[in-house]
Amino acid sequence: MVVAECDKSRSKFFKERKSRVSNWVGRIAEIRSENKGAWTFLRIVSDAAGFSISYQTHYQRWPAWKSNSILEKGSKPYQQASRLSAGQMVSFSGRFIENLYYKFNETKSVDLECVSAPKIIVRFSDLAPLAASHK
Repeated sequence: MVVAECDKSRSKFFKERKSRVSNWVGRIAEIRSENKGAWTFLRIVSDAAGFSISYQTHYQRWPAWKSNSILEKGSKPYQQASRLSAGQMVSFSGRFIENLYYKFNETKSVDLECVSAPKIIVRFSDLAPLAASHK
């Protein structure tokens, strides 16, 4: 039942927003430079009523991936991320994408874990710190 409701909500979201998010809020859970600073891994966690969702880039680059979420050195989101730190509240925009291991699609949930502790791959387009008073 829970998975079916998730699938229904997911389908509605994709139809209305075409996988795009704008000015969502979360806390940086992990941020690290990789490959001698060539790119940055970023994971933002958003909690809604005690339900945690991770929005993150790919862990590494693979030529087989059609879409890539890596924050490349010199890109706007890379520059923005370079001024952020773990634990900081941020506003973020971007687009959900799929990767080799986790397919986030319009029709079906992969398994219960994608409902209970989702990790969603995002191609971030904008990252901005929020005021310290924002919770």
